[in-house]
Amino acid sequence: MKTVFDAVGIDIGGRNARCVYAGKSGKTRKEEKKGKNSYPVIIPNRWGEISTPSFTGWNGDWVVGEDAVRLFLLGSNSVWESAKRKIETDFTAVCGGARLQAQNIITPLLNALREDAEAFLGRFVSSCVLAVPAYFSPTQRELLTAAAEAAGITSVRMISEPVAAALAFGRDGRFLILDCGASQSSISVVESYDGICRLLETSESANIGGDLDLAMAGWLGERLRLGHMPENDSRRRALLLEAEAIKIALSSCHTYDWKPPALSNIPVLQVEREELERTVRFSIKRITNMAGRLWEKHRPEYLLLVGGACRIPLLRDLLEQEIAPEFFNFCAEESIATGAALHAFAGQERHLGEPGKLSVTGRRARDLKMRLVLIEPSLSQAQRERLHLMVSKLENLENDASSIEILEGIVKGLEAEFSQKKPAS
Repeated sequence: MKTVFDAVGIDIGGRNARCVYAGKSGKTRKEEKKGKNSYPVIIPNRWGEISTPSFTGWNGDWVVGEDAVRLFLLGSNSVWESAKRKIETDFTAVCGGARLQAQNIITPLLNALREDAEAFLGRFVSSCVLAVPAYFSPTQRELLTAAAEAAGITSVRMISEPVAAALAFGRDGRFLILDCGASQSSISVVESYDGICRLLETSESANIGGDLDLAMAGWLGERLRLGHMPENDSRRRALLLEAEAIKIALSSCHTYDWKPPALSNIPVLQVEREELERTVRFSIKRITNMAGRLWEKHRPEYLLLVGGACRIPLLRDLLEQEIAPEFFNFCAEESIATGAALHAFAGQERHLGEPGKLSVTGRRARDLKMRLVLIEPSLSQAQRERLHLMVSKLENLENDASSIEILEGIVKGLEAEFSQKKPAS
């Protein structure tokens, strides 16, 4: 009898976290067995939303998501956002007299995402694929794995965020992936063929989303004549959240009538898109220049825009003027979690096996490709070149058992080099 388990894809973004399930068509287990196609479903959280704020707070007990945001607006110093980016840094948090590191702050959020997935699916979820930044080191991946295991997820795999975005796109080819989130922006080049992706190059860039939020919040504070506000001032925090909402609104209109929260006696402010885009024009120009250089270097076929800040019209206009590719924007905010879920589903199908569809050597070759994808982001440039050579050979050797054995030895060697970089337990 086959052992059946559920795996989900999780993206802990800078501002919001998302959880996606990819399974057979059908809502019940019996219906899924009859289904033919995998389909990604965004799992709603306990507040009925499809995204959960990446906030974790402590008020004598752990609170996450919307509850943590409310604590944040009350001025609490025990609320943290985007803790994933703080892993393996000097960051520490004091909770109930204990000093915790970033991975400990992530655990309650992952636990909530797991519980919401179980409530939605009606069964236990103990396996997931976590999307992580491409630059994450082996140590950072190990610490994030420990955080997930502490949240009750016993089987954890990882996938680089740009690779996940390429999987969600669902086409073969070479892609330039521009990811503009709330905490960081990155540009990556990914190649995808026959469901196997490889990361060719990646680089961090200006934080457009976060820069725009801060600039807008400061501008709104000046218009409201609120004066200097420290970081823990509830008014400043409210303006930061309002700035994000205004940024989203101005992506589809030129003028927005904003009703300020209960911070002043000013009834309505008219906010102009051009006035606010002017504050981040330099950052946007910088990232489009970098995208142009990578486009010339790698000559990709598509430009994929990922993240909420990619909705900014100025960014899109400059990209169209300077690169002018065919645009594809696949569910900007959900694409990374969707790609992670599809990768989770592919791993489940591989675990369950599909007799008759692939030969033994074919399944071994496919497993090798997936193992290479998982370790690639942590390898050096020389190791990646070896990896790319092996992948190209695998394309034509799926039925050659002796060649597969040789390649398995090479893959094991790469994995051994990878494991040596991990911290001692």
